[in-house]
Amino acid sequence: MRQLLACSERQNSELEIHCINVLRFLFMHSKFAELVLPHIECAFRLTINGSSSEIWQVRNAHTQLFAALIKRIFGTPAVERRTLHIETRCKQTSNEFFKRYPSLYEFFLSQMAYISDGLAEKNNKIPQFGCKHLFLSFPLLITLTHLRPHISSLNDDFHYSLQPFLPNLLILLLYIPAYSIRALASAAIMSISKDSELERILNWLFIQITKHSTFNGTSNVSQNFVSAIQLLLSHINELKLSVSESVEKLSVWINQQKLFLNC
Repeated sequence: MRQLLACSERQNSELEIHCINVLRFLFMHSKFAELVLPHIECAFRLTINGSSSEIWQVRNAHTQLFAALIKRIFGTPAVERRTLHIETRCKQTSNEFFKRYPSLYEFFLSQMAYISDGLAEKNNKIPQFGCKHLFLSFPLLITLTHLRPHISSLNDDFHYSLQPFLPNLLILLLYIPAYSIRALASAAIMSISKDSELERILNWLFIQITKHSTFNGTSNVSQNFVSAIQLLLSHINELKLSVSESVEKLSVWINQQKLFLNC
């Protein structure tokens, strides 16, 4: 297993693809379920790094390995999924997941920061954000949609908070050019946010659009910003969450923008 997991160090793409395909078989096969458990953490880091490879065949192999790892860790949904939101039985709390795979916590945070830093550089006219950032986003966001906040108790010796992920997720939601990534970022925010955190995000969004509103009710915010709010509101509606005052304010604002566009 150690030699298979070290395949990317050999700088041989054909060998790496074969190693990744063997790893995928081992992680998928029920006979090896217990034997491969100690290697899941290392395989997760390998496949997330490999997902941003410049070589399509290597990316494809890592994507398939990632899918096998997700199935091995979180299980298979009872019915075919037609939404970005994961059913509860296929989710784990932050403590459940990161206590089993502790090195992934800082790894995930650093990778999310790398992606959002690329976006910040792009906004400053430095062309640093590209396909590598996009490809890297998918496995990270998909994993976060499988997590939910841990309800802390007095017996907790350590708590893996998901709150540090929210600022970078919000950056992806508001500024990334690809709609599929923005939709996943919105679903991840919904999955890992506590009610109070989601309310703060919605309040902040409303403050931002108020700052940029003109005298006639239109707004100078970007189309991505409007799309981000629409995504969050649609996911709130899809999950049938209780409607707060912030949701109502944002819904009214979105309807106003549609009205002005149709005039």
